[in-house]
Amino acid sequence: MKKLLMAVLLVAGLCGVARAATGSDQLTITLTPNVNANVAITTTTVKWQNVGVGPIAGTGLDLGGLDLGATVYMIQPATFTMTGSYATMEVEVQAVANSMGAWTFDADGTAEENQLQVYALMSATTKIDAPGVVLDNYDDGSTGNTGDQIIATPRRYGRSGSYDGTFNSVYQKASYDGASEHMANNDQRHMWLRADLPPSTTDTGARSFSVVLTAQITE
Repeated sequence: MKKLLMAVLLVAGLCGVARAATGSDQLTITLTPNVNANVAITTTTVKWQNVGVGPIAGTGLDLGGLDLGATVYMIQPATFTMTGSYATMEVEVQAVANSMGAWTFDADGTAEENQLQVYALMSATTKIDAPGVVLDNYDDGSTGNTGDQIIATPRRYGRSGSYDGTFNSVYQKASYDGASEHMANNDQRHMWLRADLPPSTTDTGARSFSVVLTAQITE
């Protein structure tokens, strides 16, 4: 009986499942995607209005002779197109003096000698009515960075209090249509500019300046 029990125990031991030790290793791959953000502006159909005078002849960016204190604004806008591989882009806007003589760019919405006021509003391309019909649509910069005024320092264009406000350390109000945020590749927007000439000047001669848009990623 004892011999039979031992034989049974021995057979049971031989029938057990053999287990081998296992392990794992890994390959860690690192890469950096090439991300780009760009913007292109089209101005071939731009037309301007001189308040109290009428439309300015021709199309484009040559405004001709203007009286001091005049207000001019686009009644047909410039169009910009975002291009790039980043999913959500915005633009910074900056006024750059090319040939301004004694003039500078105003930053508080107050008319002063030798200070040119420049404003921009963005809209969807489906928006065809010029905001300049009601000039109050343009907010000045007297409340800090929440106005629509373009100044000599780059400012991110977005809406105050909007859903991505955390991305905009500095922003303009974009009050016309609120269409300048979270733009993707091939998205287009209209840009409506307005310029208010100073009431007086200390020098003469033609003025030339640029409104520079720079594409930014929203982070």
